[in-house]
Amino acid sequence: MNDHDSERMAALFELMGYEKSESEEEASVILLNTCA
Repeated sequence: MNDHDSERMAALFELMGYEKSESEEEASVILLNTCA
């Protein structure tokens, strides 16, 4: 389920205009999805 959740979150961020970054230093947001 975490893979699916991460894909959904990535799609939502993309809709808000964010792009996937190649490095943490370039990132505006870092999303960490873990198991509960």
